[in-house]
Amino acid sequence: MIEYRVLVTGANGFIGSHIVDECLRRKYITKGLVRDTSNLNFLEDAIKNKNFRLIYGDLRNPEKFKEEVIDNDLIFYAGAAIGAFVSEDEYMETNVEGLKKFLEIALESKLLKRFVFISSVASIGANFDGIVDERYPQNPKSPYGVSKLSGEKILFDYYEKYKFPVTIIEPPGVYGPRARVGFLPFLNIAGKRWFPTMDGNSGFISLIYIDDLIDGIMKAALNENAIGKRFIIGGPRLYTYNEIINEVSKSFGVNFKRWKIPVWFLKVVFFLIEMFFRIIGK
Repeated sequence: MIEYRVLVTGANGFIGSHIVDECLRRKYITKGLVRDTSNLNFLEDAIKNKNFRLIYGDLRNPEKFKEEVIDNDLIFYAGAAIGAFVSEDEYMETNVEGLKKFLEIALESKLLKRFVFISSVASIGANFDGIVDERYPQNPKSPYGVSKLSGEKILFDYYEKYKFPVTIIEPPGVYGPRARVGFLPFLNIAGKRWFPTMDGNSGFISLIYIDDLIDGIMKAALNENAIGKRFIIGGPRLYTYNEIINEVSKSFGVNFKRWKIPVWFLKVVFFLIEMFFRIIGK
């Protein structure tokens, strides 16, 4: 087994911590970038591993840990600003401007074999037209999605100009141990015994278990044919909203009161959000 030197940004997060675990399982020399204020609960086992080292830093100022960036074989860029209370300026400062600064440093590396960027299907935007793949037009509706798409464009530009060895991964909904973003609303809703649904509950959602996502990320990171490409890594099948509601209902042992939201209403909401950001020039 090859002994890679690895850097994982956002190492304390849901996906980042699982990447760390898999790298250590493969006996890679692994560094995890976290902020001074980060919760390290997900890294408790990693910290005990002799092949792991914590690095403290802020993705907005990567020049402060420059030497830690340029001496890696693999970089998994899983760090990002995300959350309900993150402003659009914060998204751009961290997810776009911070990435640019990081890439300027990474470009100096003589060792780097792959830069894996963990993006999101949020870069595609809401879809009401059926199943999508990598050929589907990207038209994000949220500031987070816009920042992720901006990051992807920067990376593809680096690939075209410098042959920078990038691979982009876009996960859909991810579930499994340590999940704390995206599925928390389900837990809160379950406690209130009601559940919002779309017309007829006929909509589909793509979900992937965290272990399967990590397997896909690692395969892409180590495959030469994945350089300069973008992959949506989803689960083996799509799930209907009814299936998800029924499983959550079964798990919590409650029967939900269902609140129906028409699809046309969601389209209007997304349209108004888009118009709002155009008006304010964002």
